[in-house]
Amino acid sequence: MSSLRMMGMIVGLLVLVTGCGPLIVGPSSPRPDVRIPASSAPGALVLDPSIRDAFVILDTGAVGEVNVTGWRTTLEAGFHNAFPGNGVAGGNRLELLKADLAFVPAILVVNHAGKPLGSKTIRARVHFRARLVDPSGEELGALEGNVWPRESAATFSGVTDNASKSVEVLYEALAAKLLTLPARAAP
Repeated sequence: MSSLRMMGMIVGLLVLVTGCGPLIVGPSSPRPDVRIPASSAPGALVLDPSIRDAFVILDTGAVGEVNVTGWRTTLEAGFHNAFPGNGVAGGNRLELLKADLAFVPAILVVNHAGKPLGSKTIRARVHFRARLVDPSGEELGALEGNVWPRESAATFSGVTDNASKSVEVLYEALAAKLLTLPARAAP
């Protein structure tokens, strides 16, 4: 194959992969599969003020710029869908201190020298820090980590859905680890 034709294919692939503008993530309504007793469910969600509702994830070279809107809305919707009764008995609250959204390449396109040219597919990642506190403000437990959706997203379509699925995994992980802590006896 001629080098000119090869270069044309690479440029075409780059346009396909990186697109003509920023990716857009909008608000969504995640549906986590949480199976804990209503008595273990937190009664409220508190989002730290540092968690922004709208922001821009800068172009990394492997993943283009991503404009995010409605992030707090998405986190709140995921909480309410995970815990529909909002912990009728508990009174404990779940505090999300950090919920940083990022996109990482799932399939990276590289040139013959190994230099990244762009991503073929991407995955949302949420780096989170959360704690469960009782009505008096005493911390019952804390958890920090990263969660990813179970599948990749196409670069152009599906980024909102992929971010939503990462929020589903976030609440599922919190329910599995943090919300199943043994109850503390009252003093």
